[in-house]
Amino acid sequence: MPIPWNDETRRGKKLLVYFEPGLAKTVWGGTLDACLKEFNLLSRQNRLGVTLDRSKEAPVKGGGGAHVSVTTGNGKIEFDYDGEKDSALLIGISMHGRTFLPQRDGTVEKAYVYLPATPLISTPQGSRPVGHAVMKLIAVHEFVHATGLLNSDHNKEDLFQASPAIEYGSRGAGEDKAKGERAGRATWMPPLFLSPTTAKAIADNWS
Repeated sequence: MPIPWNDETRRGKKLLVYFEPGLAKTVWGGTLDACLKEFNLLSRQNRLGVTLDRSKEAPVKGGGGAHVSVTTGNGKIEFDYDGEKDSALLIGISMHGRTFLPQRDGTVEKAYVYLPATPLISTPQGSRPVGHAVMKLIAVHEFVHATGLLNSDHNKEDLFQASPAIEYGSRGAGEDKAKGERAGRATWMPPLFLSPTTAKAIADNWS
């Protein structure tokens, strides 16, 4: 079940997102702004009630600054927020990230997104970096978590699957795609889409 953000943030209908220093020099550098736009397009299409905007200020523990921080991870992540400790193993070549949602008084106060450092896809010619379309799926998936949705809210249809099937492009990374399902029929992303179930969960969490 989703966790709501604090009242002040929900009233603003916007999450400010901070890209940690150094991201521009990673494989994500040319993709993340497009990922914000992709989320906002989905928000308009599905009336989610929340949009993302880039911030130059880092999140401040206890309040202040951006709402969401984005960085990369590879290996064990040790997370500590105001004494709230957690840890996770993030394989840097995988197709999924990890988002921590520290809370205060039962509501989300900040979101910390960790993306895989160098997501790779296997092909008959060997492993290579995955294409930008699938990178968008990975990042936007974590942005959905940042709105307050948990792993228990995953589905088997849209970009918010726990482990989407990824197919390599036979003519290069530009054709990499992920498998989804609409109305019981297999479909492919891009374009990214949200199922009615995911869209409702986000919208209800921000109403």
